[in-house]
Amino acid sequence: MSGEGVDRVRRESGPTSKFDMPPPTDNAHQQIHGAVTDGWIGGGSFFGSIVSGTLLGYFADQWLGTDPWLVILGIVVGSYSGFVRVWQYSKRLEERE
Repeated sequence: MSGEGVDRVRRESGPTSKFDMPPPTDNAHQQIHGAVTDGWIGGGSFFGSIVSGTLLGYFADQWLGTDPWLVILGIVVGSYSGFVRVWQYSKRLEERE
């Protein structure tokens, strides 16, 4: 069977793997991209708040000699700040839709 005949049989039999499937539409790409972007923004904001609170507490502890109390306070305040930021971001997303 020639190469052209194999291609014809493959087209007629339908997709055989996920690589033979037609590409998703632009709308599907936009939805996936939007969901991934929203996830990274929310997660990065939460993680960044915790890390910044921890680092500020650590450096304040080193400066004032109050180990480990300001680190603990920084983690708690950073976590609270992260939750508030994610909450506000999710509210804005709901308002957009």
